[in-house]
Amino acid sequence: MDETGIRALVSWRVQHGRLPHADPVHLLANYAHGSYCAGCGCSIERNELEYELEWLEPARTARMHARCYEIWHAERPPGSRFPLSASDRKPGSRPSWP
Repeated sequence: MDETGIRALVSWRVQHGRLPHADPVHLLANYAHGSYCAGCGCSIERNELEYELEWLEPARTARMHARCYEIWHAERPPGSRFPLSASDRKPGSRPSWP
């Protein structure tokens, strides 16, 4: 998918509540383990960098390509901040974002 398509899809998902507006409480970056991107919906290949974002209310986890994360961060409403904390706990211990 090209940049314009990814930006349009991520923007739509933010506007329609498919991706959260709120700051995640944890942000982890690591090499992917074969999951799907919450931003573009494509597979995150094992050799790609994956961002894992976690929220408490509701308790959800989203995984994104690095570029999809950047687009998501830019598409959120003004005044959004970076995550408040980071953790080295095992990724994937929360349910994924729908």
